[in-house]
Amino acid sequence: MQYLLVGFAECLFYLLLLSVSEHLGFGPTYLLGALATVGLIASTPASPWGPPARPPAGARAAASYAFLYAALQSEDYALLIGSLACLSSWPGHDPDPPGGLVPAGGRGRDAA
Repeated sequence: MQYLLVGFAECLFYLLLLSVSEHLGFGPTYLLGALATVGLIASTPASPWGPPARPPAGARAAASYAFLYAALQSEDYALLIGSLACLSSWPGHDPDPPGGLVPAGGRGRDAA
């Protein structure tokens, strides 16, 4: 259910971006849409992104919108910024994978 709510909030972001940009510039419109969307995502009943040790969903959405705004504003370096973001988002090694799966070269958590 949370994924549906987050997806609905993302659709509202683009709807706000399209409708408000007819009356304001891109910067204020993006800020308004991002704040409204982050507010909606932060107010969902539970975070679909895992345990509370990770940053809250609202903070992750705010960081994502800030990054996208910076990438959109830097026309000359947008491809470089996007490429570095894709590279940095590559999943790292999880020392304790869920379900007790055995990591590469390891013995798993249930082994004695």
